[in-house]
Amino acid sequence: MLAALWLALTAGPASAVSFTPDTPTLAANTLRIYVHFERPMRTDAVDGHVELRDDAGRLIDAPFFVGGHEFWSADGTRLTLLFDPGRVKSGLIAHDRLGRALRAGGAVRLVVRGTLPDARGRPLGRTVSRRWAVGPVDARRIEPARWAVTTPAAGGRDPLVVRLDEPVDRLLLEQGMALLDPAGRPVAGAVAVSPSGDRWRFDPQRPWAAGDHALLVDPALEDHAGNSLVGRFDRPADEPLRVFAGGVYRRALPIRSAR
Repeated sequence: MLAALWLALTAGPASAVSFTPDTPTLAANTLRIYVHFERPMRTDAVDGHVELRDDAGRLIDAPFFVGGHEFWSADGTRLTLLFDPGRVKSGLIAHDRLGRALRAGGAVRLVVRGTLPDARGRPLGRTVSRRWAVGPVDARRIEPARWAVTTPAAGGRDPLVVRLDEPVDRLLLEQGMALLDPAGRPVAGAVAVSPSGDRWRFDPQRPWAAGDHALLVDPALEDHAGNSLVGRFDRPADEPLRVFAGGVYRRALPIRSAR
């Protein structure tokens, strides 16, 4: 009762909390989850305030990599929870002894306690949680050739939309793609990414020029299981990695005048 009274007296306004991936299902080999806070949080106090439970409410032991360090954004509003890579990647001791924290066919709930302090020492104010079903292992590397692209007509300012064949890390997607015009110059405009990380939209500042544009994709772009254009996160040691000319994936996008 005293703890509840202390929380009521010291908590700031209830802060909005959201989670990424913003999808109903996590792959069994998911590598990271992001927790987004409305206000800056204390960046060394997660232990005891954030936990992962199975669908029966049982605490899942040691699901995340700790290593004496918490992974926060510079402004203290985004926490990265990294699943222990030793449990995710097959063939390692932790994987063989403990298995993955996420079990295909089950479900998990990430709980952020209202006692988690913000940067001023005030408790978050309310406990929030997010539930995901757990799906099978995602064993595919990212392949932009599978993406569907809607190209606009030259002379207008309709958006160019890329629909990915799977959700990827939204934060990496926001920075991981760009467009070049037919002369090889960057196209100025605004990028918008869907909450689920499976759609990239580009709105140009000026009307589209006619000609062959190029979509550039950073090979380091990853899905939620750590798979990239270069290769899979959980791959055999003898599986070769892809190398891209100029260090970037390039896909031609013809933009034509409307007829």
